[in-house]
Amino acid sequence: MPEVNSGEGVQSRNYKKMLNPQNLKKVILILLALVIVVGSVGYFFYQRNIFGQDRVRFEITAPENVEAGEEVDYVVRYRNNSDVRLEEVVLVFEYPENTVPIEEEDLGEDIKRRGEYRREVTVGELNPGEGKATTFTARLFGKEGSSFESSAWIRYVPKNLAARYESKREHVAIIEKVPISFNFQVPTTVDPDREASFRLRFSSEIDYPLTDLEVRLTYPGNFHFIRSAPKVEGEGKDQWSWSVLNKGDDGTIDIDGVLKGNPGDAKIFNATLGVWVGDNFITLKEASRGTSISKSDLLLDMQVNGKDDYVADAGELLHYEIFFRNIGKETLEELFLLVDLDGDTLNLDQVEPREGRFQEDRGVIIWSHTFDYTLLSLKENEEGRVEFWARVREDLPHNPEIKVKASMERAEKTLESRVNTRLSLDQKVIRKGSPFEEIGPFPFEKEEVSTYAVKWEIKNHFNSVRNAVISVRLPEGARITGEKEPDDYSLSFNSSLREVTLDIENIYVGEELEVFFEVEIEPEEDLEDEDMLVYEAEMEAQDRRTDNIITTIGPAVFLDQVLEISN
Repeated sequence: MPEVNSGEGVQSRNYKKMLNPQNLKKVILILLALVIVVGSVGYFFYQRNIFGQDRVRFEITAPENVEAGEEVDYVVRYRNNSDVRLEEVVLVFEYPENTVPIEEEDLGEDIKRRGEYRREVTVGELNPGEGKATTFTARLFGKEGSSFESSAWIRYVPKNLAARYESKREHVAIIEKVPISFNFQVPTTVDPDREASFRLRFSSEIDYPLTDLEVRLTYPGNFHFIRSAPKVEGEGKDQWSWSVLNKGDDGTIDIDGVLKGNPGDAKIFNATLGVWVGDNFITLKEASRGTSISKSDLLLDMQVNGKDDYVADAGELLHYEIFFRNIGKETLEELFLLVDLDGDTLNLDQVEPREGRFQEDRGVIIWSHTFDYTLLSLKENEEGRVEFWARVREDLPHNPEIKVKASMERAEKTLESRVNTRLSLDQKVIRKGSPFEEIGPFPFEKEEVSTYAVKWEIKNHFNSVRNAVISVRLPEGARITGEKEPDDYSLSFNSSLREVTLDIENIYVGEELEVFFEVEIEPEEDLEDEDMLVYEAEMEAQDRRTDNIITTIGPAVFLDQVLEISN
């Protein structure tokens, strides 16, 4: 019977065969080849799937230092520097907090609002080498030194990859200047338990109307509020609101109250000016001013032309009166009263000091007890008075304010008087050389239609004005054609009165304007040299600083004054 091999014996012989050196070498070579092939394929796919974010250029460009209220453009640039198309590209930009984005209400199909400050832009695809830029604009509001951080993200999927990539950039802007004037006018000392006046003034040079403006005041301890102008509501009597403050406008808050305390005690007033942006109050400017409880036994007061709030005119002669009273219990003897005059607004060549001695080089008037017996001895509750005259200068600075300061012993009193602006209006009639083409004969002929241009030269000297109106009558047979230069002013004509009216919303301090309009005339009779082509023009406007209505006259123009200017 033949011998049968068991399974165990077969396995043993196969194992010994594999361990044969020649067969073992073949197995190793086959395994090595497999490793190389698998590694090459894996590396190929790895190279295909890896994507470096440095191949997408992405940046925010914007100024680093800005002024409060400035319009800032954030330019977000992105460029595909890879050789792969980017798909599902989305740009996200987030404005800094407490800014006012400047954008259309309808942003378009590609841009979506994601909250108050975030915007999402659907870019779509970005081909290799392709770059784009998106601009976001906002106004920044804050106090000096405030920082504003904006952020931008770009998200995309490289073609043939499943992974989504994202890059982020940030930008920080610093407010280096707040073009707002904000300060207190507080007397150096105040008498205890007596009513005193305090003033807070502000003005804006920001090229943008400030809306929802608020002024907050913190009073010193032991201050008793009496009244304010404008009036204030609320329990604390310490917050005032302005609906709008334009460039060149200013505001004033006058407060009357009583400070209590011991002589020499320091009293500090603090104020904050800011705007509301949404539900947030943004501080733009802060001011502090100190005073102290008076140690003087003298009380000073001053008036000009019988008032403490008189508004003067350029060239006007002003009558100043200074009153003083001994509020102490001791007799005051051998007193001196000094008055400092403002040479920028008062003509120091035309000062009449009466019993005082005027030192023109210093701009100071001195009253001495050697010339005024009331200053020799002033008993308890006794009063005295001095007076002088001074003329306002004709050549005033912009936004003038006359300051006169009186001092006697340790008592001081400063009176500030605003000055109305001055308007100038001149009118000319031009037949040749105006912005319009002349029509018809000149000299004008009976029942023949001709045209001429009226030119108004306007100048505002000292303060900005609003709601300016100029009106002038035309002669019989004349009417306006509707042509005017510049074209953005409102010009109307009342045919029954033959009156032309021009409305100008604002004329800023120091501004000079030229306005032309065309007139058509069909004389019923031959005109003589003394016939008027425009009657006297009248102009009125409201002074923004004094609130007074200012008027001026432009002289009539006759036929023999018509200008023919060669081009």
